[in-house]
Amino acid sequence: MVNKLTLSLIQKAHKNHLKWFPTTSIEYCEILSYTLEVPFFFKCDFLQPMGSYCIRGAYFMLSSLDDESRSQTIAIAVDEDQALSFAYVAELLNLAMVLYIHEPEDLTLKGKIAEHKVELKTFPIDANISKISLKESEIMGYLHLNINNSPMIEAANGGSLAIETYDQIPQLRNILLPLSELSLSKGFIHFVRQKHPNCLIYGCCDKKTEKKLPDLDIDDVITVSEKQKEAACIWLLKQHNLIVTPEAASVIAACFSRKLPKLEGVTGTILTERSLPFEKLQRLVS
Repeated sequence: MVNKLTLSLIQKAHKNHLKWFPTTSIEYCEILSYTLEVPFFFKCDFLQPMGSYCIRGAYFMLSSLDDESRSQTIAIAVDEDQALSFAYVAELLNLAMVLYIHEPEDLTLKGKIAEHKVELKTFPIDANISKISLKESEIMGYLHLNINNSPMIEAANGGSLAIETYDQIPQLRNILLPLSELSLSKGFIHFVRQKHPNCLIYGCCDKKTEKKLPDLDIDDVITVSEKQKEAACIWLLKQHNLIVTPEAASVIAACFSRKLPKLEGVTGTILTERSLPFEKLQRLVS
């Protein structure tokens, strides 16, 4: 596997993605354009298959395996929001796979994973699923793939998304990124700094996430509360009929936080995921 994030890897990931998956749409937001006094656009990447940008990294990594690797059972420890994308791609490529995740918040996830003929193993939230998956792979003879800090995942999840965004909005001068999704952020930032160094990047997250952030080449971090993220979810639903997760909505919460500096030029953000459990959505709108 590749061990360094580069512009050429990002370009390769983008070409790979276009073979199978759609270019997601751009949506102009009149209200935020008025509020921020700049043209404001959403990049709706939650419209990817399985409702998440994660399909980009899953497909790039798994489709890049050689024939010998594809013939083995593949074991991967993933976050809940990545699981469905990896299961979907495994079925698409006819791969045998075991996914290791923490007990999911979405009670329907297990059934959805099973539909893709992928084995799912769940563990308590404090379990080290990376170590568990590695140990079981050694015992069972699985091919263990580590997706943490993977340049391939970062190139596809963020880098290919950045190329697509700039192809659609070439005049983009400011970008708001959700920092809870580091594979997206790292790849997106790398592309922007290489190809559009004058673009200003504002990372958006809650304070808990901010404390865990690695060193990122961004212009500022805009922190928002859980209540602000949830309010942004409801705002998107009411104003645009869009359903995204609270983490994805952090970028919208930042727009209403009054913490952004005075912006100049075209501004955009990425709406990344719609995999919001029904029970949580029901609670938000009640």
